[in-house]
Amino acid sequence: MACPTKMITVDPDVRHFETRQVIPYTNIHLLLCQLDFTKKGLVYTGHISRMQLLEKTANRIGIRAIAIWSINNTEHPMNDEQKRVRDYILSHAALPDEYDMVIINASSETSINIFSPIDYKPDRTDLDLLFGCLLEWGLPLSLPYTSEAIEGCTVHTYNDGDLIACFDENIPDSVIKTIAKRQPLRAVFRDSSFASSPSKINVGEVFKLLAPDTRVKVI
Repeated sequence: MACPTKMITVDPDVRHFETRQVIPYTNIHLLLCQLDFTKKGLVYTGHISRMQLLEKTANRIGIRAIAIWSINNTEHPMNDEQKRVRDYILSHAALPDEYDMVIINASSETSINIFSPIDYKPDRTDLDLLFGCLLEWGLPLSLPYTSEAIEGCTVHTYNDGDLIACFDENIPDSVIKTIAKRQPLRAVFRDSSFASSPSKINVGEVFKLLAPDTRVKVI
């Protein structure tokens, strides 16, 4: 598994940056130890159990960390401190001074704006999304996968068709049909892969016709 990251200092007006540096790791404790404890960071991960592990591990080694997720999550309700930090970020558009690291998931990714300086931010890459899907479906991370370009779109094939994914913007119908004709067990796309709701609906129709047994997911 790989964790994309890059240690940089950004201007207060910068709200997003991309990184291509990938640091392979097998131990989250060792990975966190590489961070500068004097810096502030925003970390994304898709699952609450992983968020809680990151928070616990970071605090154990001296990084003041807190994880926040949806206030509407009844299965894993946030405590009062988490709600306070969430409210602070929403009202101040900044990370609170008392924390070095704030850990978020998809529920916060588009709902919060942060204008204060952030020293590091692991950005979501295609591999982040792909590995997240594998974990969600309970698939092992050790099996082979390949990436190829089809009409300018990057298509990822995991274990010879256990899963095929494409996370590009505005995927043309011809690429959707090419993926469907391969009849993977699972197919995954991003919501932004489709220009409109009719385009998204059309994907389901294409797979019903060409690969009726494929499980299609849009994230």
